[in-house]
Order: sequence, then structure tokens, then C-alpha cells
Amino acid sequence: MTDEELQLLLQAACVAKLDPSQLKPINPFTQQGGVARTMQSAVEQVNPSIAARWRVEAGETLSLQAAAAKQGIAQLTNAAHSELMTLDSSYREQHQQNMSKRESELLESMEKGAERLAEARGIRRHRMEETQRNAGRNLARRGGW
Repeated sequence: MTDEELQLLLQAACVAKLDPSQLKPINPFTQQGGVARTMQSAVEQVNPSIAARWRVEAGETLSLQAAAAKQGIAQLTNAAHSELMTLDSSYREQHQQNMSKRESELLESMEKGAERLAEARGIRRHRMEETQRNAGRNLARRGGW
């Protein structure tokens, strides 16, 4: 077990509020029972990519539907997406990168839209003030004041 994996197990034990002196430095997905399920859940919270890798190392495999969807042969259903997120660390990482990129693009688009709106409001306010000044001048010329 690598240093990174040991640190992950320590963090997961802390998250799960379990005593690390009572745990073994092994893949919790190879174990069964309440403590194992608690550690599995904690590992998923701390590092979902390693959790996915450990699930595969423990013998879990993708369904035919999920494998075919990953290859683009079959439609990506919600169930297949969920399975890929759970069992395929590279799919999960790519998905997270795509989501971050989309979020950045959306934020950038929103910021540009807000700038355009602020500019439009400023132009509209300027035109309104100009219209009021002109109305006041026209009224003064006609002797209305």
C-alpha cells in the first residue's frame, strides 16, 4: 500500500470516526461487514477516484451496458453513468474535468452577459437623462416655465 493510500485510509477513518488502531491497512472494498461499509463510504467521500480503483481491484466490474456506453457503442443511460462514476476512475476524472470546464465557461458567459446588461443600463440611463434635459429645454423655450 502506498503512502498516499495509507493517508487516504487515515483520513477516511477520521471522517468515519473510527479508531485507526483497530483497522488494517488494506483495501476496505475487499472486506465485508459494518465497519467495512463505513470505511468504504468514507473512502468514497475523501477520494472517489481511488474508491473506484479499489472497487475494481476488489473484483467489481462494469456491466456490459456501461462498458459499451463508455466505448460509444451504446447509449449512456443514467444507470451506466452512475456505474462508470462508481467503478471507472478515469471516467470519473474526465467527467469532473468536463464539468469544471463547463462551469468555467458558464461563469464566463454570465459575467459577459452581466457586463453587457450593465452597459445597456448605463446607455439607457444616459438616454433617459438626455430626454429629460431636452424635454426641459423644449418646455423652457415654449415658455412653459
